[in-house]
Amino acid sequence: MTFMFQVPRMFSDKKGECRFDSFDVPLQLQDAAPPAAPFYTAAPQTATCYIFFRIPPGWVGDLHPTPNPRLVICLSGSLRFTGSDGQSRTISAGERLMDLNTEGEGHTTEVVSDIAVEGIIIRLD
Repeated sequence: MTFMFQVPRMFSDKKGECRFDSFDVPLQLQDAAPPAAPFYTAAPQTATCYIFFRIPPGWVGDLHPTPNPRLVICLSGSLRFTGSDGQSRTISAGERLMDLNTEGEGHTTEVVSDIAVEGIIIRLD
C-alpha cells in the first residue's frame, strides 16, 4: 500500500512570478528504524543544513526571492507568504511549505500571529 504526503509549494514560474501549488510525495511501508515496527516513509532527499529561526510578531519582509531552495516548517505562530501575483498562503504550527521561489520578483513574508513564529528551515541547495 502507498500513501501520499502532500507538500504545499511556492515557486517561480517561467515569467518570474511567484506561484503556489502542492505536490504529493509517495510513502512506502519501510523498516525505517528496526527493531521498531515498520512505518511509512518517503525516499531520502538531500539537504545541506538546517536553521532554527524565531521571528517576532509584526515582522514584515519586503518583496524578495528566496536565496536558496528550502523547506520551511512552522513550529509556533503563523507566517504568511504573498507572491508577486497577489496570491498568498499562510502556514501555522505543524505546517510546512516547500519554498522554491528563487527567481523573479519574489514574495513578501509576514508574521500574522500575536506570538512569535518559531520554526526550522531545511536548505536544499
